[in-house]
Amino acid sequence: MAERYIEIINQAKDEARTYLMEHESKAVLESLGITTSGAKLARSEEEAVAIFQSLASPAAMKVLSTEVVHKSDAGGVKLNLKEADEVRAAWREMARAFSEQKMEGVSVQSMAPPGVEAIIGVANDATFGPVLMFGLGGVFVEVLKDVSFRTLPISASDARDMIEEIKGYALLQGYRGYSADIPALERLILSISDFVLANPEISEMDLNPIFLYPDGYCVVDARIILGPPRQPQPSAAAGASVDLHDLFYPKSIAVIGASGTPGKLGWNVFTNLVSHKFGGKLYPINPRADEICGHKTYP
Repeated sequence: MAERYIEIINQAKDEARTYLMEHESKAVLESLGITTSGAKLARSEEEAVAIFQSLASPAAMKVLSTEVVHKSDAGGVKLNLKEADEVRAAWREMARAFSEQKMEGVSVQSMAPPGVEAIIGVANDATFGPVLMFGLGGVFVEVLKDVSFRTLPISASDARDMIEEIKGYALLQGYRGYSADIPALERLILSISDFVLANPEISEMDLNPIFLYPDGYCVVDARIILGPPRQPQPSAAAGASVDLHDLFYPKSIAVIGASGTPGKLGWNVFTNLVSHKFGGKLYPINPRADEICGHKTYP
């Protein structure tokens, strides 16, 4: 199934697109064995009705456009459609509203049963590389900012820690009829980590919302953003070697609290560096002195 997501990504590149629309993003996820609510593309009103009639009612419709990333904010989501006439009305409303935004069509999908809302996101940090975020959705992420972060790659224990360290973890364990399949959630987080690492052109991912159930989960909406391939991150072993070298052989040293008064700790540390002819740049930090041992001080 890996060939399927590679095909989708390559098609977007061929069309000079960086944004995978919902039906494409969900197809990528499904090729990884990730459960979604599905999304069938309808390019006309009649296609939308035909797809609706093939699904169990009620259904949802969402605008598909490379220029509309945040569909809900733009009014491009219609929920709980139970009749063909409602689907027709939703199509016509979207066609009018997005006529100037390269509307490709709409996605038609069955409404997913409600569950505990969660969110998984990936962003590419210039310093740390890809960073994965997990949290509960709704008020938990919008108001309480109840999320956890890890740089990739992550291990199974990292995935478990990300889940356990959010404030809403008790809800996932089981509270007043709510609970989540935590092992399935761990596997989902690991799958996203593995996918992003294997595909350096993935710049951002947003799975929001994910409905968590006592048995399994369902990704209800998703988007993927492509970008220039990331540079490979140094391995942990190589990073440790470089870090230790820089630690023991620094090119410069700042001494906070350097002192010009003999006998003080700041004096002993700084004069030892000077007397032993440290080969790099020295920065004595002392806001009340102009120079120490012939070296300009810094506040």
